[in-house]
Amino acid sequence: MSDAKALVRGMHLICPQEPFVGETYSVMVGLLWSTGMRRREVISLNHSDINFKEKTILIRETKFRKTRMIPIDKSVIEILEKYFLKKKKLKYSVEPSSPFFMNLSGKRVKGENLQDAFSRVVKRVGLYQTDGKHPVLHDLRHNFVTQTLKRMYSCEEKLPSHTVLNIIATYLGQVDMLYSQYYLHPDFDLLEKDSKRFENQNRVVCHGS
Repeated sequence: MSDAKALVRGMHLICPQEPFVGETYSVMVGLLWSTGMRRREVISLNHSDINFKEKTILIRETKFRKTRMIPIDKSVIEILEKYFLKKKKLKYSVEPSSPFFMNLSGKRVKGENLQDAFSRVVKRVGLYQTDGKHPVLHDLRHNFVTQTLKRMYSCEEKLPSHTVLNIIATYLGQVDMLYSQYYLHPDFDLLEKDSKRFENQNRVVCHGS
């Protein structure tokens, strides 16, 4: 969590002479971190895709030509709404069909610009992966899957492993839970929990045979 705060704070300060740039990047990275959305999905968001009242985001026909609606946390909605009000105050377009994340020219943020800013901040705050390399923007999606799986495994309601993976796959817009498994980081604590759960499920099946 401290890494997330340092990263978002660093993105916010990426362009001190133009605070709106840093605010845009920090909100985008925070959304990527908290939802596991793809970079192009966040960039492609229009105002009409975000429902502040229902706390949902509509993601239109992205990879695999899938459209999905995802629920998001109240804290995330509050940040998005604050950014929306900031845009409105600065006289940027908030029409339903206009891009939600804009650059100083009022145009949609470019993916390469977001990636470049992210890479610079990661190096500046000193974030490294277990292999010693600096993380890239897409690693936020990997992190989301791993952390979500850990949280779901720690819930009181113990769901079967395949059910948990299917839920995550649906949220991410994957066609199969096997794609979600690709995003899992090697986490020994997580692997141990998964192994025990699989063992317990098999025990139940065997006793019920």
